[in-house]
Amino acid sequence: MELTLSHEDAAFRDEILQDTKAVRHRGRLVPGAEHRMVDMFIAHEEALSLMQHLTLSLAANEAGLSRLASSAKSKIGHAGKFLADQAVQLRGGIGMTDELSVGHYFKRISSINIQFGDPAYHVMRYAQLDAAA
Repeated sequence: MELTLSHEDAAFRDEILQDTKAVRHRGRLVPGAEHRMVDMFIAHEEALSLMQHLTLSLAANEAGLSRLASSAKSKIGHAGKFLADQAVQLRGGIGMTDELSVGHYFKRISSINIQFGDPAYHVMRYAQLDAAA
């Protein structure tokens, strides 16, 4: 998961921001693009914070790591999918081509999301662990 939300992805987010600012619809920014970019920024920062919390908890060997890991996998998976979907939407159909990094990110996050259980599996796992606690 850490690879998914690395500084490389922050650079990707900045690239999408600059790219979207350059795309104009009748001389103006694409309608709603600024709001989408703000939502993308918030989702990225929330997921990054959760990943950092998980990393610190693992280092400290805190109790309840299984629940925390499942909640992190689910939340980060949903955030990554949201970021990828929004990036493709902001770029339109060309966002899925291999010419743009958006398409690579979309494919990458899609494959990472299904490794070790998808977000839906980890929501169920979290509920089971929470009920057992």
